[in-house]
Amino acid sequence: MTKKIERLTLVRGDEWEGVYLDNRLWIEGHRFSLAQVMHELGGKVVQFGDVITPDDVWLMDRGTLPTRLDDVKRETER
Repeated sequence: MTKKIERLTLVRGDEWEGVYLDNRLWIEGHRFSLAQVMHELGGKVVQFGDVITPDDVWLMDRGTLPTRLDDVKRETER
């Protein structure tokens, strides 16, 4: 049996976004559809998390999202 994914969180900033599954970066890039993500997951998600907006300057300086969701600098942390 395939393990269920407990939480899915979308991080979206500027023209970049990423999907975290259980606090780990799963996919990132320029705009992809929720339908595409759901198709890839095949109904394995238990709970949808929030949509997070990262700090734009931080994201532009990094050029990529961190592996762990907890390490995303959020817009409100300026």
